[in-house]
Parts: sequence; structure tokens; C-alpha cells
Amino acid sequence: MAVDKSTGCVLIHGYTGTTWALESLGERLAELGIRVEIPLLPGHGTRPEDLDSVSWQDWVACVQDAIRSLKTSCDELFLIGLSMGGTIALLLAQESDARGVICLSAPINMKQWLRPILPVIRPFIREWKKKRDPAVHEQFIETGYDRYTLSSLTEFLKLLKESRKRLQTVTCPILIMHAREDRTVPSKNAERIYRSVHSEVKELYFLDHPAHMITRGENQPCVENKVLDFIQKLSIQSIDG
Repeated sequence: MAVDKSTGCVLIHGYTGTTWALESLGERLAELGIRVEIPLLPGHGTRPEDLDSVSWQDWVACVQDAIRSLKTSCDELFLIGLSMGGTIALLLAQESDARGVICLSAPINMKQWLRPILPVIRPFIREWKKKRDPAVHEQFIETGYDRYTLSSLTEFLKLLKESRKRLQTVTCPILIMHAREDRTVPSKNAERIYRSVHSEVKELYFLDHPAHMITRGENQPCVENKVLDFIQKLSIQSIDG
């Protein structure tokens, strides 16, 4: 069933990732007549060193631009974020007047012990090699970066801190999805988001297949179906209301 109202979705990819992670979901949404924006965040999609020249505010500003673009042609807006993209969605939920927010494998509190030591080790270590997630099959490996730069990691932690400050301002409907055995972002992040937001309509859904990128691979069909169902129900309610 197509959405009968002018609906737009901003899909936000994760830290060191690319739009590839969300393109399939975007295509499913577009099939329903939903307008879709999937911005490539600054410093991404080129080379890891380019992350060193951007701040967390640059990532947020990029998403704000996409929101403004969609609002010129849409009556209602949904924010959908994977990993750090979900963190940004939470940060912008209130100011964007979103109809709903969808957080997929989103972090809100990650390894805070790292922050005080980053300035100390940065002169000696510029990059941090990623550990490959054994739950991700070869055909689903994203074309993102294979390492973190310490400078951008500092910005990522600053973004988490800012988002935690605004969690309680989130009042719009929210869907939170997370794999129970996510080895990149522990599932306790999903539980904290669920407890902290003040949304009357909120749903927390755990996936059994262990993976962080839940928009691709074994979890993909379930995630896409849940996301589409969430948006359709809210759009129908807004029309009927």
C-alpha cells in the first residue's frame, strides 16, 4: 500500500560508512512514493584522511541541508539513521519537527574512556584499524573506510555527548532496532535510547542475527519491512486525523 500523503525521509549513514548501506531501504521507500534523501556526510566516500578536516557540526549541517530540501516539497518528514546516522537523527528530531525517527544500530554512549587519552596518543597514532565483523559476509562488505582517524573519532565522541543531552527532548514516535549481539555498538545503547526519550509512541525491536549493519544481509528484509510498516501506520494516522 502506497503512502497517500507527501512524505519525505532523510536516510543518514554511519561513521566511516557510505550511502550504500541505506540505498536498498531508500529504493523500497521510493517505491511507495516517498521522497528520499541520502546525503553523503562530509569527509566520507573519498579517503580516511579527509575525515580529519571535518567536525561533528559539519555532519549535522549536512543532514540539516537535506531536511530543508525535503521540507520544501513534503508535508511530513521522517529521519532514519544507521549507526552514527541514528545518533544524528536523535539530535535533530525536535528541531526538524520530524513525524517520526528510526534508529538502526545507533550508539549513544561508546567507550568514553577513550576521550581523555585521545589527545595523548594522537601525536603517535593517527589511525585506528577496524576489526572486521565476522557476522558480515563478503558480499555485504560496505565500500566505506577500513579505519578510523583519531581526529574524527574525537568528533564522533563529541557528537555522542551532544546527542545524549537532547535525548529527553525527543517526543515524536520512534522505532529503535538493534541486533542483540552487535559487536560494534552494544545493544544496551538501544535500551538507553528507549528509556530516555519522552515519546508516547516508541518501539524497541531486537534482531537475532548478530551484525551491526542491519540494513544489509540476513537482517535486511526484517528491517526494511518494519521501517516501512512504521512509516505507513504513522502516515495513515496523520491523514485520518
